[in-house]
Amino acid sequence: MSFQPSTAKEILRCQAMVRLTEWRMRRLLKAGKKVHVIWDVDHVLVSGRSEDVFTRLKFDVAKYFQYEERLITQILEDGPWLPLARLCGQLHQSQDIVTARSSFLAMRVMFFLLRHDLPIRWQLFVGHQPKSESYRIILKSFEKDLDVHVFSIDDAKKHNDAFDAVAAEMSMSDRCHSVLAPQIRLHDERDIVYEVERVLDSASLAPYVIEPPRQPMETAGRYVRVTPDSRKTIANMLWRASSTAEERAFVEQNRALLERLADEICPGRPKTDELLIVLREAGLPP
Repeated sequence: MSFQPSTAKEILRCQAMVRLTEWRMRRLLKAGKKVHVIWDVDHVLVSGRSEDVFTRLKFDVAKYFQYEERLITQILEDGPWLPLARLCGQLHQSQDIVTARSSFLAMRVMFFLLRHDLPIRWQLFVGHQPKSESYRIILKSFEKDLDVHVFSIDDAKKHNDAFDAVAAEMSMSDRCHSVLAPQIRLHDERDIVYEVERVLDSASLAPYVIEPPRQPMETAGRYVRVTPDSRKTIANMLWRASSTAEERAFVEQNRALLERLADEICPGRPKTDELLIVLREAGLPP
């Protein structure tokens, strides 16, 4: 399969669908209803780059997982529906994610959500299992609240059909709405090949940065952070974050004592948190 960037007309058509969906939600709100959204990830909240890489790798799961693992510190690119997800709490009351991603692929989604501070109720990572049971779990949670309308936004017709089927089984079709999201690309085949080769073929164990060819529809160039030893890197990041939080908590709980020690040991020096942490690391107080 050859990947080509979407045309300006295709991008405008997708943006119009996003606005139309927002209008449908606002219309329900004016009627006194509540709205919940189920999001797919690739080609919806984020770009379809990773999915195209999987296709380029001829669906080699081992290589694809290695690719995603090496990009663990690279935040996924924004997708066309992200602006609507950011309106959670203003437009729709809540939102869930149902995606086939799992393992490190799921971690990249979680980092994306944290980066954009998106409020998500449930994140259902189903791996290679069908999405229908995840849809059933979500619809079950709203079964008794007749004022809630549920939108499912996915780029795959089979998943929209599965959502509609579950809604029909549960007699909720009148308040369940599936939206088929168009697949929008700002990259082409050359971009995917370049990135795959430089992410997977390098023998380096140290992190490095690549700069894929800039595409005509891109407003700025991209820099991709590759982390070959990603498991160790993430473990160290988590340890540092945990250690820093512990240090800050200790300082807040023992600030008066540490400041008295600072006056005795380092008279005249500003009693910054950094100085107090140094005293704590030196074993003062025990």
